[in-house]
Amino acid sequence: MTDPQRSHEPQDDVGDIDLTYPATPAAPAETTPSGAARSPRTLKGAAIVSARVVTGLIGVAVAAVVLAATILLPLPTLSLEPPAVVVTPVAAQQARVCPGPLLRLGDDTGAQATTASALGEATITSGASDGDIAETPARDVDGGEDTGEIVALAGSDEDALLAASQSQSLSSGDFVGTAAAECLEPRDDTWLVGGATTTGRTSILTIVNPGEVAARVDITVYSDAGAVSAPGTSGIAIPAGEQRVFSLAGLAPGLSSPVVRVQSQGALVVATLQQSTVRTLEPGGLDFVTGPAEPSTELSIPGVILPDPEDIEDAISGEDYLDLNPAIRMFVPGEAQAHAVVTMVPVTEEGESVEETPVDISVTLDPGRVTELPVGGFEPGRYVASIASDVPIVAGVRVATVASDGDNDFVWLPATQPLDDTALLAVARGANPVLTLHNPGDEDADVVLTRGDAEAAVTVEAGSAVFVEVAQGGVYTLEGVDGMHASVGYLSAGTITAHSVSPRAPSSSPIVVYP
Repeated sequence: MTDPQRSHEPQDDVGDIDLTYPATPAAPAETTPSGAARSPRTLKGAAIVSARVVTGLIGVAVAAVVLAATILLPLPTLSLEPPAVVVTPVAAQQARVCPGPLLRLGDDTGAQATTASALGEATITSGASDGDIAETPARDVDGGEDTGEIVALAGSDEDALLAASQSQSLSSGDFVGTAAAECLEPRDDTWLVGGATTTGRTSILTIVNPGEVAARVDITVYSDAGAVSAPGTSGIAIPAGEQRVFSLAGLAPGLSSPVVRVQSQGALVVATLQQSTVRTLEPGGLDFVTGPAEPSTELSIPGVILPDPEDIEDAISGEDYLDLNPAIRMFVPGEAQAHAVVTMVPVTEEGESVEETPVDISVTLDPGRVTELPVGGFEPGRYVASIASDVPIVAGVRVATVASDGDNDFVWLPATQPLDDTALLAVARGANPVLTLHNPGDEDADVVLTRGDAEAAVTVEAGSAVFVEVAQGGVYTLEGVDGMHASVGYLSAGTITAHSVSPRAPSSSPIVVYP
């Protein structure tokens, strides 16, 4: 049989039937540029190619649609919220730390010059809106006398208010004057603006740890030349419930305008500076320096009592008396230069009209260096030093008083913290106490002072300040003082002192814990 696949080939045998169709003339074969033959294009081939192209285009279109859908349509997501527990810490026991009695270095014979000893006792005034108050002395780490006093509040509501202050008057040898201080809540960062370590000026730094764990403390001293390098000022250990006492001259001698920073880790502490002055053989007063408000661009220093400039001028008999002049000490903690405006706002008695206008003083402060600005030449009276700066600063004011017999004393006034709407005031025992209220806001404030069943209303106009006489040893509730600043001053012939009025620290609030 004939191979069916070869039946189209011509046969030699003419008897066979030719079943082939008449052949069509073959088209000349196309060649590639290299001369190789390429298959002829036929209708069937073109159809196949077209079908493949269409199929490819359809595939591309489908892919594009799928891609667009992937981009535009939201993809399913799987999220898992981490487990969390909301915990409200138990409110810590409220505590205020008082500086304790005035100190001196050495004993009556002049021996043990590196050991601080107490000069009498300070009188503490304290009060609380609820709970029981207990006072405990802070033990001295180095075996010296217990000086700092821890005033704690127990068994009270979490929002209870606690306030305490102390005062002490001395007239013994080189120590003559009156010193008062507010008992403060512990902090992890304290700035002390005041003191001196030049000849005749003794400054003693006391650090108390009222907590239940040990604290590690760093001390940094700044002067008008910058930071002072002092050995042994880093990593100072202070056990729980104990204190350390340092001579500032032992850390940085010969400074006329120091600023001290105390930072702690592990526990919060209270740092206080005490300064006493002796000019040759004449006592020149004493006072406590307490921590002012944190560095800020808006500071208020109420209770500045400026004496008659002529009285101060008559008392200055040499260079050693120049620190009788009132001055504002300022420091810029950062690295940027500060441009500050100090406004001396007159303080009037409640109900009296303001006759004097505020006076502005512009000053440029170099970073990292202490600047002391004299503020003499003002009319005698009460003022608030209000400071506005373009970068945060710390500040304090030194003011002196001179009696007709030549007795003199000085006080360091810190920048105060703004109060909450309700505050508690404990007035220390001292001569002629006067409360100064400064309202830096844009609206008048109506303040109510309550002591027992007695009530007094005070109106403090916006941007102004008033003073009100208060009772020594009294405890007052102040209402309507949100954002205001306050201090209490004590003035008599040849003595002057003051203390700030501070808000309570924030109470415990819920926190989220992620295990």
